[in-house]
Amino acid sequence: MHKNELKQNSTLVAGLIAVQFPQYSELPLQPLAASGSSNRLYRLGNDLLVRLPTQPGGGASIIKEQAWQPVLQEHLPVEIPQIIAVGEPALG
Repeated sequence: MHKNELKQNSTLVAGLIAVQFPQYSELPLQPLAASGSSNRLYRLGNDLLVRLPTQPGGGASIIKEQAWQPVLQEHLPVEIPQIIAVGEPALG
């Protein structure tokens, strides 16, 4: 754990999804025990994953990943997970 770790739970994540991505709000949400120290992971439905940073400012890495994803995909022989949406901090 980090000293400045952000508090989050399934209720907060469900609220963020409902406000920012209502098209996914009816999908079941389940926290995953296997989360890292930089992100908390939540399964959304059968095919999606929600990833929230555990520290303030931690969302900057997803913006970099989103920019590099198409570039990397061109050079890899296998599919890499696609970022479908990027939310904004809210409700906290």
